[in-house]
Amino acid sequence: MTEQPQPQSREEQAKREIGRTEMGRGVMWALFVMGLFTLLAVPVGQTYREIRQHAEGRRASRWPQCCDIFGAVPRAAAAYRASDGGRVSKVFRANAVLLQAIDEYETELKDESFLRQLVLPPAQELLVHAGCGNEKAYVGRQGWLFYRRGIDYCTGPGFLDPRHMARRADSGTQWQPAPQPDPRAAIRQFHRQLAGRGIRLVLMPTPDKATIHPEKFSSRYEGRQVSIHNPSYRRFLDEMEAEGVLVCDVTDVLAKYRDRSGSAVYLATDTHWRPEAMELAATELARFLEENIALRAREGINGRFWRGEDKAAKEGEADILLIRRCSLTPAAVAAARPKRPVVHLRALSTAAAGGDWRRTAREVQNLGDIAMMLKLRANQQVFGEEAVTIRPVIDARGESWRPDPNADVLLLGDSFANIYSLEMMNWGYGAGLAEQLSFALNRPVDTILRNDDGAYATREMLSRELARGEDRLAGKKVVVWQFAARELAVGDWRLLDMPRRRARRPAHGPAPAGSELVVSGTIAAKSAAPRAGQIPYAHHVFTLDLTDLEVHRGTLTEEKVAVYLFSMRNHQNTPAFSWPVGKRVQLRLQPWRPDFFARYGRINRTETDDIELEHPWWGEVIE
Repeated sequence: MTEQPQPQSREEQAKREIGRTEMGRGVMWALFVMGLFTLLAVPVGQTYREIRQHAEGRRASRWPQCCDIFGAVPRAAAAYRASDGGRVSKVFRANAVLLQAIDEYETELKDESFLRQLVLPPAQELLVHAGCGNEKAYVGRQGWLFYRRGIDYCTGPGFLDPRHMARRADSGTQWQPAPQPDPRAAIRQFHRQLAGRGIRLVLMPTPDKATIHPEKFSSRYEGRQVSIHNPSYRRFLDEMEAEGVLVCDVTDVLAKYRDRSGSAVYLATDTHWRPEAMELAATELARFLEENIALRAREGINGRFWRGEDKAAKEGEADILLIRRCSLTPAAVAAARPKRPVVHLRALSTAAAGGDWRRTAREVQNLGDIAMMLKLRANQQVFGEEAVTIRPVIDARGESWRPDPNADVLLLGDSFANIYSLEMMNWGYGAGLAEQLSFALNRPVDTILRNDDGAYATREMLSRELARGEDRLAGKKVVVWQFAARELAVGDWRLLDMPRRRARRPAHGPAPAGSELVVSGTIAAKSAAPRAGQIPYAHHVFTLDLTDLEVHRGTLTEEKVAVYLFSMRNHQNTPAFSWPVGKRVQLRLQPWRPDFFARYGRINRTETDDIELEHPWWGEVIE
C-alpha cells in the first residue's frame, strides 16, 4: 500500500519554493537582454550624443561628459601647491576644489541628460495644467506666475529674526562662503561712507510681485485691498528711520494705483512691474528727492529760460511758469505753482537743449522670465506673450536718454531699473527707471545698474571703480539705492570698502591702446556663473583671468588680463561656461569701451577677485 504524502502547510511550501525559480532558457535571455538594455541604454545614448556634438562643433571636449570629473584632479593639485600654510590647510584647500568639482559634475550630468531634456518639458506642461510649478517658479491664478524667492520673502520667517539669520550665516560650503544675512550692517556702512563725503543715501526697496498682487496667487485675498511684506519689513523701516537713512517706499503708491484703477501693476508671467507702474514709482521717487534732498540749482542749458508745461493737458489748460536760471528749487517751484498743472521744463530757446526731455510711445511684447524658467517646450501654448506700451525718453534731437557722469544724482539699481531700458531683456529700451526719474526731475541722472544681486552687485561695481581711481561719487549729492525687497531676506549683504584713490584716468576714459587683439592664454581664475534656468534672466557675463599670454594679432603689454565673456545667452550656457581653470583658450579681445559698457555692462555679471587688473577686455570665442 502506497503511503500518501502528507499535505504541507503554507509556511512549509513557501520555504521550499524560496530561492528556486523555474523558467525557460528563452525567458531567461529575454529578461537578461532587457535588463542590460535598461542599464546601458541611457549612458550609451548620452555618450553617442556627446561624440556627435563634438564632431558638429557644439561640444569642446572630444571626451564624453562622464570623463569630465577627472579634470578636477590637476586643479586640486594646483590648489594644493598654491595654498599658503601647512599641509593640513593645503589638503583642505585641495579637498574644497574636489568637492566643488563633484557638485558641479553631478549638476552638469543632470542638466545635460538627453533623457531629461526630452521628458521634462512635456511633463512640466502637464504639471502646470495641474497647478504645479518647479523649484524656481510657482503657478498662480488666472495665468499668473510667481518667482519662488518672492513668495518665500512674503511667507517666510522675518529676515531680521536672529535664528533665521544664524541659519543663513551657517549655510556656506567648503567652496562657497555663506552670505552676510543682515541688511542693516551693509546699509549702515554704506550710509556712513557716503555721509563722509557729504552725500545722502536714499533706499528704494522695490516690492515683490506677490506683495502687490497676493490675490493672483491665493483666492483667500480675492477682493481684499492688501499688500503683504515680510514680517520684519516694518521693523526694518523703523530702524532705518532711527538711523537717519531715507527710505522711499513705493508700496502704498503702487497698491493705491492697483485699487483705484483695477489694473495690474506687475506683468503676469514676469518678475517685474509694468511700465506704467514703474513710471508712477519714478514720479514718487522724484517727489521724495525734491522734498528731502537739497540738489544743486539747475541753470538750464547755456543759461536759457525754462517753461513748465503739462504734455497731457489739453491746449490752453496748462499754466506757464517762467524760471530765470532755475533759481528756485523743484520743491519751491511745486509749492508756488498754481492748481492747474505745471509739469515738464522746456527751453524757450529754439536751439536744441540737452535737458529738453520728451517721451514717445512704443508697444513691445515678450514672454516673461518666469515662464522661461519653467523650461517648457519651445512651441508651448500654455503662456502667451504680453504686450505693454513703454514710453522711451528722448531729447529734442530725438536721441535716446543717456546717463550723465556729472549729474548730482546717482542711481544704483537692479533689473527693476533695467527693464524697459536694457534692450537685451527683450522689453524695449530707453524707458527704464533711470530715464523716467530723469524725466520726472527734469535733470540728468548718473547710473550704475546690473541685473540681480541688488544686495551687493552695484555697490561692488562702485567699489571697484573707486579702487581703480574712477571717482563715480565726485559731485554727487544723493545716491539712490534701488533693490528688490526680496533681497532683504535672500540677498548677500556684503560689507564693502569704498576706497578713494587718486584718479589714474578719467571715468569712462579711453581704454588701452589697440583696437582688436587675438591672443591665447591660460585661464588662471574664473568667476562663478549660473546654469541656464537658475536665474530669471536670459544672459549672463562672467570673468576670466588669463595668464601666459601669446599675442597672435595686435599689441599687448600686459602680462595678465581680465576678460568678460558670455557664460549664458538666450537662456543657454555657452561653451565657455564649461571651461576649467588651467585650460588654454584663444580669444578675440576688444577694449571694454563705453559702447561695450552701454550694451553689456548692465547684464548680470560676476567678477574675479583680482581688482588690480585695471583694464578689462571684452572677449569673443574664436571658433
